[in-house]
Amino acid sequence: GQSTTTGDFNSALGNNSLGANVTGTHNTAIGDFSLALNTGNENTAVGQGSLEANTSGASNTAIGKGSLASNTTSDNSTALGFEAGYNSTGAQNTFLGRKAGRGVTSGTENTFVGNSGGRDSTITGDYNIGIGSVPLNALTSGSNNVAIGRDTLAANTTASNNTALGHQALAANTTATTNTAVGANTLQANTTGGPNTAVGKGAMASNTTGSFNVAHGFEA
Repeated sequence: GQSTTTGDFNSALGNNSLGANVTGTHNTAIGDFSLALNTGNENTAVGQGSLEANTSGASNTAIGKGSLASNTTSDNSTALGFEAGYNSTGAQNTFLGRKAGRGVTSGTENTFVGNSGGRDSTITGDYNIGIGSVPLNALTSGSNNVAIGRDTLAANTTASNNTALGHQALAANTTATTNTAVGANTLQANTTGGPNTAVGKGAMASNTTGSFNVAHGFEA
């Protein structure tokens, strides 16, 4: 914090940590270049390059090398894990896990928990929840999706308002909206069909483009 003049209650440990801070208060930076450009308040950055680009953003917590590295002015985000939320510039996001939410850019109020969920695309959508290994990994502008389980909604790009609970539920879904799949492999092959509701392991597993269907039961 070599630039700090009137800012109070700051802690800095590491090369250029809090290097640009002048008036920001209640910040903690541990690791080289953590909060290097910070002027905001109440941020916590632990790990090399964590919250490195943050300027006026406040009340952010980043733990792990490169976590929330691109955040500049947004507030109230939390990232825990190597490069978690690395590209995020939106507010009120939560990323827990290695590279969790790495693809999120301007999207807000997204939650990714687990290894690499939302990692490989450019996500501008809001209010998405991905829990497990690589859920919502192709997501772009889709919003209000819930994916819980490995590879759930893995191919989903622009579609919104889908719910997938269970291993590979709605795994192939791309642009179809308003589908509900509960159970392993439910609506697994669905691509553009919707709305559909499938409850039970393997229910409607072979459906691809069909819409307005309801299936309840094992492999129904």
